[in-house]
Amino acid sequence: MNDLASDLKPFEQAARRMRGWQLEYRPEVLEGDTPWNYECLASELAKASDSIVDLGTGGGEAYSSILNGSNGHAYATEEWGPNGPVTRCSSLQLPFSDQVFDLVLARHEAIDPIEVSRVLRPKGRFLSQQVIRDFMHELAAYFPERIIFPDFFSEYQKGFLQSGLQVVRAEEFRYTIQFRELCHLVYQLVAAPWTIPGFSVDSHIEGLSQLSDQQRNGIGLIFTAGYYLLEVKKDGIQ
Repeated sequence: MNDLASDLKPFEQAARRMRGWQLEYRPEVLEGDTPWNYECLASELAKASDSIVDLGTGGGEAYSSILNGSNGHAYATEEWGPNGPVTRCSSLQLPFSDQVFDLVLARHEAIDPIEVSRVLRPKGRFLSQQVIRDFMHELAAYFPERIIFPDFFSEYQKGFLQSGLQVVRAEEFRYTIQFRELCHLVYQLVAAPWTIPGFSVDSHIEGLSQLSDQQRNGIGLIFTAGYYLLEVKKDGIQ
């Protein structure tokens, strides 16, 4: 094992022990930030809802904050293995009856507009914040396996419209982030394994070495980040 791998391995191991979504190492925001606050928006909707479900709740940390001040009945789904003990089921095939929720939330979780429409009550709302499809696309220069996801921002809107729901708000925002240390980037890539499938220090040491050389030459670990916000409502008459 070379010196670089030895330096990075502890951060890979720390990320593999992570539970929930409390990332220990986060990038610095260099330019811009989202012009909305998802948790505040979700919290206001939750206060007006009798029945709420959070799809892909992770460890439930953000959901717990959102539910402060709400008296509604709260449910959640989570499919990713490390968080499975929280509440294990798919967000694409929801194990709920028709028209049972006033509010469906999805923060960074794949959804099926037809399923969301099915479980929403008349006058119900859906709110989601998702990562842009080209999040940290610059990584592809070092790791060819980097996934660029389909344009779910457009696909979800079409799906909801086809299901008879109304898109109330659809916004997309990009900004710039920087990792001060390569080890912090490694932590991020291990903690979010869908970014580069199969990522590990050993299997991707060549790309990591290129990034390390780049840093030594004074070039920062700077990437494009961003989110989109989608709010949808269901008509009151069914």
